[in-house]
Order: sequence, then structure tokens, then C-alpha cells
Amino acid sequence: MKESTNIENLDFNYQLFKGMLRGNLNYIYRGVFNSEMTDHVIDLAETNIMDANETATVRKKVYNIIVESLQNIAKHQAEDAESLLTSTAIFAVQRKNNNYYITTGNQINADTVIGLKSRLDMINSLSKDELRDFYKARLTSGEISSKGGAGLGLIDMARKSGSKLLYDFKILNDVHALFYLHSKIPVMSEINNSETDDDSSLKQVSALHQTLNSRNILLIINSFFTQQSMLQLLRVIESQINETLQLRKQLYSVMVEVVQNIIKHGADYESTDMGKPGMFYIAINKSHFLLNSGNYILNTEIDELAANINYTNSLSIKDLEDYYEQKLLNFENETSKGAGLGFIDLRLKTGNLIRYNLKKVNDNVSFLSLETTIDRT
Repeated sequence: MKESTNIENLDFNYQLFKGMLRGNLNYIYRGVFNSEMTDHVIDLAETNIMDANETATVRKKVYNIIVESLQNIAKHQAEDAESLLTSTAIFAVQRKNNNYYITTGNQINADTVIGLKSRLDMINSLSKDELRDFYKARLTSGEISSKGGAGLGLIDMARKSGSKLLYDFKILNDVHALFYLHSKIPVMSEINNSETDDDSSLKQVSALHQTLNSRNILLIINSFFTQQSMLQLLRVIESQINETLQLRKQLYSVMVEVVQNIIKHGADYESTDMGKPGMFYIAINKSHFLLNSGNYILNTEIDELAANINYTNSLSIKDLEDYYEQKLLNFENETSKGAGLGFIDLRLKTGNLIRYNLKKVNDNVSFLSLETTIDRT
């Protein structure tokens, strides 16, 4: 069985998948935040929360905090962080220890750190009633910040979450700093986790953020995949990519194939009514988009899968087209007709090889990592 030569990068996929599972991170978006993008990110996050079958009260709280958090990024992100290759803003959702954690991180002007820290400390010092009165007073006085009311947004987040706002700053240089804001929404009112748990979840996102920046990863979904979540995912990516129409269509089409592979062919290992577990992420560099997926596969299916990919990789584009037509016209064996068609599609749509790696999990399943690239030029 022959495997991809790009083992180091594909090994990272499994490490990332397991790391996100340990941190109960199921959704991370990194990139440029504008009004259109914010709407799509909210829709995708809301779909994931709906799939989790939370109570209406919890869903409403989480939704409100997500909206406020994303608006906070849009208002506070440094004005020069506008491209996919330079933006460092991040949004993450965790469900851990009967709490939802909503975390944002974005680049701000370094000279605003002291004032922002003072404002957060003051908000955290107030009781529930004091927060309510302070919020009303700010509304009445019309006092807002230079960033369009972000002060009110922070107060509202503290009120709606019912928890202290955790935060962290990382100074990047004389001009910029990274600002992390971490909100907790308890799923059950009687649950009261320690501040150590809250701080730990913030550190997990912060550490992962550095990895995403170094690899320029735009979006990670580490969740249970369904057709609905796939559609929301595609809308997020489509609205973010500022490329030619032809390239956007190509990227969209390839993403469908990659995510459908998880939905259709992923093993039922650790699956639930919410779907099959898997991971998808997209990264970008100056010359390529890199689309990666990861999912469980039965060990009994490995040899056939490897043979399909290896054979597909060995063919020229002309031979691939002939092979694709041959598979489609194989009416005598409907079961095998679809086997490998997705891989042929990926090769034809990208013009590049499919890289893959297999990591044995136990005697029944392995973790399959796939990567395909799309040329930007």
C-alpha cells in the first residue's frame, strides 16, 4: 500500500483532530471579518448549536453572545488586517464541562490595550444588578467608544452570559497586539466550574491560534457532518474567497467533493444522530488553496481505498477522463460504479494529485487524512 509522500503535513491533520477533540473545539474560523462574513459564520455556528439539541434558553444565550462577539471583532480589528494572507482574527466555539465557551481573538492597536483592560476589569467587578444599571446609564447618556459602541457590547456580553469576561493580550510589536475575549455560557444553571477550567479553555484556543496563523488555516470544522452543515460551511468559504469567478466555482465544487467524502464514506465509529465525526479545513498560501479532510475509515476498507487513490494518481488527465466515463457506464456493477468516482472528480477538478495518510486508531478503524490543492494562478 503506497501512501502520500507529504507525510508530515498529513500527520498534522490527525494531531489537529485529536487536539480539537480534547479541547471540545468543534468550530473555528480564522480570517477577515466583515458584515457579510459575520452573517455566514453566525449561521454555521447556529446550525451546530441547533444540532446539539440544546434548550431554547441556552440556544438564545449562545446565539446572542456569538453575535456580540463577532460584532466586537468587526469593530475592533486593526484596519490593516484586511487580506486572507495577513489577517489573524479568530472565532471559536467550545462545548466543555456543561458550558459553552465563545472565544474571539483579533489584532488591535497596541495603544488601546491599557484602556480596554481597565474597561474589562471594571465590568467584571460589577454585580448582576450593577451591570444592568450601568448598561441603562450608558444607553441614556449616549456615551459610546470610538469604535462604535463596543463598550456597550462588552457590558451586554457580561449581562447575557451571566459570567465574568475572561481576556488576554499578547503584544506583537510597538503597533499591534492580539486581544482574546472569552465568554462562558452555562448549559445548566447549577453547574459552577472553576476559573481554572475557564482559563484552560482560553489557553487552548490561544495556543491553537498560533498554529493556525503559522499554517494560514482559514476555517476548521471538527464536528459531526451533515448535508445542512456542509451547505453552511460552503457559504462561509464562498463569501470569504476574493478570487476570480472561475476559481471560486472550482473551489466550491472541490469542497463539495471533499466534505461529501466524509458524509458518505466515513466510518460510523463514534457517530451519533448528529452525523459522522470528521474534520475539514482550508488553508491558503501565495500559490495554492489546500483543502484537507479527516475521518475514520474501517480497516477492512483501507486496501481498496488506497488502490483507488493510487491508481487515480497514476493516470494522466486524458486517461482519467476515459476512466471516469468507463466507471459511469459500468451498469453491470452498480455497487462498484461509485467506488473511486469522487477521487477521479477531485483529480479532474484540481489537476493535482491527491495526498493521503492513514493512522491506525484500533483494530477496527483508522483515521484517513486527505489533502488536495487548487492552483491560485
